[in-house]
Amino acid sequence: MCIAGMCCIGLFLVVGTWFKPSFFWNSSQCLKVRHRLGNRGTQAFYYGLGGILLFIVIAYLTGFNSIKELVIFAMIALIFIYFFAKKSNGFSFKSLSLSQGKTVKDKWKCANLRRELDRRVSATTAERLVEHERFKYPNKPESWYLDKVIYDLKRGR
Repeated sequence: MCIAGMCCIGLFLVVGTWFKPSFFWNSSQCLKVRHRLGNRGTQAFYYGLGGILLFIVIAYLTGFNSIKELVIFAMIALIFIYFFAKKSNGFSFKSLSLSQGKTVKDKWKCANLRRELDRRVSATTAERLVEHERFKYPNKPESWYLDKVIYDLKRGR
């Protein structure tokens, strides 16, 4: 049962990355990865993850006994994914860190901009607009996205 589940998940990741259906490619989790890695980096990430899962399933079903080769293959695949994602969109492990080390001034600026944006539109609309700008212009600071959305709203765009 677990092997069948791994096979299904691996196929879903590979096929979902290849055909990019909207329920997969525009899901909140995929958008977070796309924001961090860009489109090509996200494709490499999901292809690699799905490929590793499918390889593990095939190795298990064919009686692959040596775990050493499996670990070596997984490490080579992860290195390949890292370099492909880095080459395609300037990916680094620093960009994956959860805390960005913002200064107090940046936090206040973002809070003020967020309040101004919330006065103009509802919270869900504001979040949707900011996410859209993040997708269009990746790797910008949060205050830039908020400024851009407010600027566009003032101009009626």
